[in-house]
Amino acid sequence: MIERGYCYPIDALFVFISIIYNNYTHNTYTSLEDYLIFIIKDNIKLRKDVTKNLLLILKNNVNNIKERLKYVCDELHENNIYYYKPNINKVRKFYNLKCIILFNYIIENKIVFPDYSQCIERDLLDKYKSYQNNGNNNYISSTNFIYTLMKENKPQIHKYNEYKKYVDNYLIEFNKKHYKFNAHNLRTFVWQIIKGFICIPLCEQITPQDISDKLKKMKEEETNKKIIQQNETFAKGKKHTLQQTPRNQLMIDSFFKKKVKLK
Repeated sequence: MIERGYCYPIDALFVFISIIYNNYTHNTYTSLEDYLIFIIKDNIKLRKDVTKNLLLILKNNVNNIKERLKYVCDELHENNIYYYKPNINKVRKFYNLKCIILFNYIIENKIVFPDYSQCIERDLLDKYKSYQNNGNNNYISSTNFIYTLMKENKPQIHKYNEYKKYVDNYLIEFNKKHYKFNAHNLRTFVWQIIKGFICIPLCEQITPQDISDKLKKMKEEETNKKIIQQNETFAKGKKHTLQQTPRNQLMIDSFFKKKVKLK
């Protein structure tokens, strides 16, 4: 039910969302057991095991699941049984907020990935430093503004809206090199990660259209690139190595291991 591609610790809430939104057009209150009967039709033993584990998660309130389920779907409690109904607006807001928080986290922790960052060449960096001395460069004002905003106790959505305005001119240092970010590419990267936690039917419904178009284009370009590389490899008889920006994998992992405080 959950789209493959990333391997981070899974919040129990993602599992429940995937079950409830397996059919996001479902418009009646339904128990978890009945949802699973519909999803796991043929394997009765598997269905019983999954139901038992889910009810145990609910009973033990893992990841504060009882309270948080109210934020992603409609809930009804009757005769000691919980019933749930999809609410597309609620779940869209939930995943949008997840993307906003991750977007902010990447900027504030200076996480460098080639998907959204570009290494600044020496001559351009020297020009930047020259402008810095004169105090009239966009990189300076943008970087200073972002650093100031990082220290402020502002809501995540407020920071996100401000970061989007300035991040294209945000210059950071990593491994003795300097990089600048691209806001649209960063937003695409964030959605690409969060999509790994969304069941496929729901993913198609709530992913912004511009992100879907960008990811589709990226997939086509990646396929074409692999074909070209394979042809070059066969022609030259050796492997072709691409120079890439370093991926700060440990830093991106920390986002999913550390609980981020919502404001």
